[in-house]
Amino acid sequence: MTNSDAVTRIDAAIRRIEAAIERRERENTGLRQRHDALRSEVTDAIASIDAIISQDPDIAQEPN
Repeated sequence: MTNSDAVTRIDAAIRRIEAAIERRERENTGLRQRHDALRSEVTDAIASIDAIISQDPDIAQEPN
């Protein structure tokens, strides 16, 4: 193997690594967006439950 062959293989390996890094960043961005959306939905749901409870305090009491 010549130096030129080695450099070509190293360059190809670097391109594959960079492509994998970019792919992972895109996947993480998607996951982060889904997580943020879910967090927002859960926050809204809890706020709705709190509003219902505040309208009828008897709902919040535990049965005896």
